[in-house]
Amino acid sequence: MTSIAQKIAIRNAIAARAANPAASSAPARKKGFDLEAIAAGNASRQTMKRFLTSIEGIDDATLSVEQSRAAAYAEQATAPVVRDTTPFRATIFFDSIESKFTNDGSQTNYLVMRGCDVTTPAGETVKRTVMAFGEARDRVHGMIFDGKDIEVDVYFSNSVIKVVENDTQAEAAAA
Repeated sequence: MTSIAQKIAIRNAIAARAANPAASSAPARKKGFDLEAIAAGNASRQTMKRFLTSIEGIDDATLSVEQSRAAAYAEQATAPVVRDTTPFRATIFFDSIESKFTNDGSQTNYLVMRGCDVTTPAGETVKRTVMAFGEARDRVHGMIFDGKDIEVDVYFSNSVIKVVENDTQAEAAAA
């Protein structure tokens, strides 16, 4: 944009604001946290954490009802999720499989199976990535080339599912 065009654009913007000051001014920002958004679960996780940090040293008796409601929801929403890591038997139907090597210098081979449908002990079928390391990789590798679906002991490891290395580990973890 040329300097003449910039000057004309600035002049027109100033004239437009002067003609309608209410439409061009941004609404004033409220100070503090939007407690209704926090209590309704519409605030970001980061905002909830900042809110909890801000009221950390305040006595619960001095908090308003809105602050107490927001604090209760924020604590629940930001609490760490505890997942059951108990091994269970699963039949794995996989879309694709990939052989990879670890980056730790040992160059250990492992398998990554993507798009797997896995039925949990609760009867829910979830689509997850399944990984097999060590002895589990060797067992699964043999099953893959048989052309069948894989039936093995697995456990949840955050968002992925890992194949249990050997049967003694599955028995020890279940005990």
